[in-house]
Amino acid sequence: MKFPYSVGYTLHLCLGSKRLASLAVVEVRSNKQDKYRQTQLCFSAEKGYEGVAKILLRQDDVNPHRLDPPEQTHLCFAAMKEHEEATKMVLRRDDANPDNLGQYEKTPLCYGTQNGYKGVAKNIRQTERHQLC
Repeated sequence: MKFPYSVGYTLHLCLGSKRLASLAVVEVRSNKQDKYRQTQLCFSAEKGYEGVAKILLRQDDVNPHRLDPPEQTHLCFAAMKEHEEATKMVLRRDDANPDNLGQYEKTPLCYGTQNGYKGVAKNIRQTERHQLC
């Protein structure tokens, strides 16, 4: 089964069932880009789809600090949109780097604190792997 649509469209179709989301991840492949050059993890972090992000982050081939258009990390997307659970999930990975700079040379912690997202900022500070803004 192949999905001719963008990653976002595929995820929208699959959100009703964890089983379907798992199937979509296997079929589309975790690092495959859609027509907007975004990966499934990027889209799910930005939209706050924790279930899909959790499935993707279990896969070893997923790069949690990859830059997706517009040159943001998955953690930056989650922090900018105040998705606390998505930030926690990305940060649980040992290879996630909370200091990777996104667009405008800002870290995820900068996005969290500047936007007043206390929960997001707290999650990032607790990792002890971050720099201040």
